[in-house]
Amino acid sequence: MPNLPDNAVQAAAEVLFRDYESQYSADHLTWRDFAGLAREALGAAAPAMAEHAAQAILAHRDAHGPADGASRRRWRRYLGVASQVVSFAFSTEEDKKRLAAQAIADGNYVACPEITGG
Repeated sequence: MPNLPDNAVQAAAEVLFRDYESQYSADHLTWRDFAGLAREALGAAAPAMAEHAAQAILAHRDAHGPADGASRRRWRRYLGVASQVVSFAFSTEEDKKRLAAQAIADGNYVACPEITGG
């Protein structure tokens, strides 16, 4: 399950609760009764939302920034790192390990020959 902030789960659960309450008698319920469903829905949407945010950062990086060489390279590097950070914002440690293993299997990594012995 993605690492979701409690306030996001509560906000989504409150929406679900209000929707339920508008159709049925919900005097015996609170938003907490909908937290599990909210967490599941947000968890399903989290990877797509993180990827959307990462792509927005990259689009901003490519559309703006300094024109000169060194400053532009720094700008691109920093925003590239920011996009990677946001793409992992909701990932669990298991997700990160799985993605790292896949990157290694695909040969999509850079390794220091001194450390790897290569």
